[in-house]
Amino acid sequence: IFESGINNIDIFFNIASMQEMTQQTIDSYFAWMRSQKSESTYFYCCNRVSKTLPDGETLEFEKYGWRESDKISFDELCPWYKGSPMNRPPFWKKFDGDVWHRLSELR
Repeated sequence: IFESGINNIDIFFNIASMQEMTQQTIDSYFAWMRSQKSESTYFYCCNRVSKTLPDGETLEFEKYGWRESDKISFDELCPWYKGSPMNRPPFWKKFDGDVWHRLSELR
């Protein structure tokens, strides 16, 4: 999608998948989002505060690719994303770490 020529997206959403990427991939996403030609580009991100990948790389929400110049609308522990459904009892699995969410205008 980075090479698709799409360059006028106003808002991006990411829920739980950045915590599955490497930092290098996250950096590529941020570069692509910041390259948009829209008047303003917003990013809603909801991911774990910290997660260690199977290869040992530890990802931290605060180090994803934010800038001090980004205009943050809210930035807090996520009150609604605390677990996921399962197909066997107890039918709900709580996440093993805190989840943070942020809405930011990327600048």
